[in-house]
Amino acid sequence: VSLNYPSGKKTALIQNDTHQKIYKALIRGTNVDSAIVEALCQSNPACIITGAAKIVKLESVKVCKRGSGCPLQKKDYSDFFNFSWDHLHEYFRHHCPALLSIISATVCDLTPQVSSKSYQHIILTACIGLHGRSQEMSLVQFVVDFMLKHGGCTERI
Repeated sequence: VSLNYPSGKKTALIQNDTHQKIYKALIRGTNVDSAIVEALCQSNPACIITGAAKIVKLESVKVCKRGSGCPLQKKDYSDFFNFSWDHLHEYFRHHCPALLSIISATVCDLTPQVSSKSYQHIILTACIGLHGRSQEMSLVQFVVDFMLKHGGCTERI
């Protein structure tokens, strides 16, 4: 590989297979990002995991910030009795797509139907995780508690 700088030319022999794949993708110029990620997933998955964790952390910090407008922080009468999984999903889809994507990949292979159990598991898992970061994110816990205390659960163990 040769690189031309204003100060001169630098040439290097690339021997690492992963680096060769990355350079070939750069030279081809198509699907460069996907090829780089795929090469790193195969050779150094910890690097990809660290990068994804940073993205999820930034999203979570932003969403959990006081006054961010997250529905989980709103615990008024109207917010409580107008609770909707769909509204929560839309909020997560717009404000923390990486978190939602990682949890979805954990729960199921395909995008779940809105009425499915997997769909609710994904949203509930995100809510519990965000509540772990900030005590203010507790609307879903209040809704679940209300349902259980007032006869919402009819199954006995």
